[in-house]
Amino acid sequence: RGEVFRIRPENELEIFRRFPDLIYLNGLAVTADGGRLYLGHYGGLSVVSPSDGTIEAVGGKNMALGMVDGMTWVDHRLVIVQNSRHVGFRVVRVDLDENTGHAERLDVLPSGLPEGLIPYTCAVSGDEVFVVAGAPFELMDLDEEPPAPAVVRMSLAR
Repeated sequence: RGEVFRIRPENELEIFRRFPDLIYLNGLAVTADGGRLYLGHYGGLSVVSPSDGTIEAVGGKNMALGMVDGMTWVDHRLVIVQNSRHVGFRVVRVDLDENTGHAERLDVLPSGLPEGLIPYTCAVSGDEVFVVAGAPFELMDLDEEPPAPAVVRMSLAR
């Protein structure tokens, strides 16, 4: 529904901002200083100023930045899980300009994902990203049991 929630100090959940124009809003990452909130969605990436809620699209020349499923922030970069037949089932590292917050470079990480599993979220620890992959959505309605999810470790180094 294009909503971003936050947890108040009293452990209460509240809507932080609504972004009704962002379809399939799924990835979320905050910069280390809290000055930018990146939102990944079907159409691409957007960056929000948490202080006033202004939002703008994140540009990147010749980069497919949409179809975001999971995302995390690390050292002026976003690590993004994309899962779509349009861009592929992949994990990318996007370097960002420190001043503008826009994409400067996109690298596809060699994934080693097991055949038949689709990546959907990730977490970073040190120089590694851990990606969780599971069965395709179309298998979820079948009577057969889908394969167990897998966690795949990848290097963030160039």
